Amino acid sequence: MKPSVPRKSRSRGFALVVTLSLMILLTVIAVGLLSLSSITLRSTAVGEADARAFMNARLAVMLAIGELQKEAGDDRRITADASILTTTGQAHLVGTWSSWSPNFGAKPDQAAPDYVAPKTALFRSWLASSADPAAVRIRSWGDTGADPKWPRLFSLTRDGFDLRAAAVPTPRGSLAWAVSQENTKAKVNVAGPDTDTAVNVALQSQRRPSLALSAMFKQPKDGWNLRAGRLLSGNQLPLDTELVADPAKAAAARASFTVHAQGLLTDVLKGGLKTDLIMESLQHGSRYRGCGCLPVVGPAVSTRLGVSTFQRDNR
Repeated sequence: MKPSVPRKSRSRGFALVVTLSLMILLTVIAVGLLSLSSITLRSTAVGEADARAFMNARLAVMLAIGELQKEAGDDRRITADASILTTTGQAHLVGTWSSWSPNFGAKPDQAAPDYVAPKTALFRSWLASSADPAAVRIRSWGDTGADPKWPRLFSLTRDGFDLRAAAVPTPRGSLAWAVSQENTKAKVNVAGPDTDTAVNVALQSQRRPSLALSAMFKQPKDGWNLRAGRLLSGNQLPLDTELVADPAKAAAARASFTVHAQGLLTDVLKGGLKTDLIMESLQHGSRYRGCGCLPVVGPAVSTRLGVSTFQRDNR
C-alpha cells in the first residue's frame, strides 16, 4: 500500500511555490522599473542638453545677424575676405570696411592712389565670434591663425574651406559663430534661355559662369531653367550629373561656386540704390542733351551671407 500524504502538507507546499513565484515576479518588475527609470533619467538629461545646445545655437545666430546688420547694413560698407590682405591666418574670414573714393572725377591727373593704407584705416570689424569683442575690431586680428581649440564652423569636406571662430562662454556651455560670403562665388544655377540670342542679354539677365575649364564641373548644354528650381542648396550639387564632373569633389567646389549668390545695385560711396542708366536716359534725357554723356554713379557692392553656428555643453 502507498502511504497517504496528509492534505494539509500538500496545501503548505503549494503556498510556498506560489509565494516564491510572486517574489520572483515582483523582483523582475522592480528591476524593470529601475531600468526604465534610469533610461528616462538619461533621456531627460540628453533632452536638456539638446535644448541647451539649441538655445546656444539660436543665440549665436541672433548675435551673428545683429553684428552683420550693424557692420554691413549700411550701403556704404564693403565686405571682403581676408584673402585680399598680404598676410592672413584664415583666408575665408570675412571683414567689413568703410567705403572710400580716390575722387578721380575731380582730379583726373592725380597719381595712382594708395590702396594699402585704407585697408587698415577704414577697417571696421571681422565677422566672427570672440570672447573679447574689441579684439575683432583690430585688423591685425585676422593675421593670426585659428587656435586649434576653436570649433570648426566650416570644414573642407563639407563647405570647401576651413573656418574657425573663438568660443564664447555662456552660463551653460559656449557658442561660436562666423559669417561666410556667397556673393563672391560663381552661381551655377542661373535661370534663363539655354542660348544667349538677344543682343543686349547682358543688360537683362544675370550671366552664367563658363564651367568648361573647371575640374569639378561640366558645361551643361541645356536645362538651365529646371536647374534653377532643382538646385536649392550646395548639398544637392552631386545629384546633378549633367553639371558635376566628379561628385566626390562637389563639396570642395563650394569654396568657389554657389547656388545662392544675389546682390543689389547699391551706391557704396553715397548710399542708396544706383541709378538705372536706361530709365534715367528715357525719363530725363533732356538733362544730358548736347553733352554726349549719361549720369554715372559709384560702383556697387552687396552681399548675401551665410551663417554657421556651433554649440557645446561643458558638463
